[in-house]
Amino acid sequence: MMNRAIDRWDAFAERYMTAMTVIGVLWMVLGWASHARFIELPEWPLLTGMSAIVAGVVFNAAWWGFLYPRVQRRRKQRENLVSQPASTQVESTP
Repeated sequence: MMNRAIDRWDAFAERYMTAMTVIGVLWMVLGWASHARFIELPEWPLLTGMSAIVAGVVFNAAWWGFLYPRVQRRRKQRENLVSQPASTQVESTP
């Protein structure tokens, strides 16, 4: 169950990596700039000010601390499954 979810997320993230990176950088820069009052933006929850900084920190903590290591482990499992002969393939569940 978890492996399927990780595989789907990995496929989505791989397909839209550039767009997600650009959106993430823009979110970070706009959040910092609006919190420092370099630019004036309407007060949108999670997009401007301190709430944007906190949301970005929470997102990065979840991604780098929890999700990304699982995706990397699953990629290695898939690579090992592909490199093994068909008769010895056994899928392990964490």
